[in-house]
Amino acid sequence: VQTLYLTKSSVRHTDYRLEGAPVNPSDPNGSLTAFYVQESTADAYFDIDDDEMCIPFVEGNVIYFNGGLPHNSVVKSGAVKLVGPFLLQGLESVGNSPATPAPTKNSK
Repeated sequence: VQTLYLTKSSVRHTDYRLEGAPVNPSDPNGSLTAFYVQESTADAYFDIDDDEMCIPFVEGNVIYFNGGLPHNSVVKSGAVKLVGPFLLQGLESVGNSPATPAPTKNSK
């Protein structure tokens, strides 16, 4: 399972399947991306260009969103540990677009 440990904000990006295909934002089922918040800080949230939503990271919650829309994780202090990201349909792991590498990414 892919995990992500962030100690700073990620770059704004859209998600790509691991084989390199972009997540299509107009596919209502195939674009739903998710992650599980394993550890968090009160000074971190998820930001997405979907009605300008800012979702706080709360330990134990699952956040799902359209991975084809620009988004990023904002960490102002402390750290956030996420399980994922992955597509809800098929649980396939996804990553950042090739032009914007993940700041701190571990695979386990």
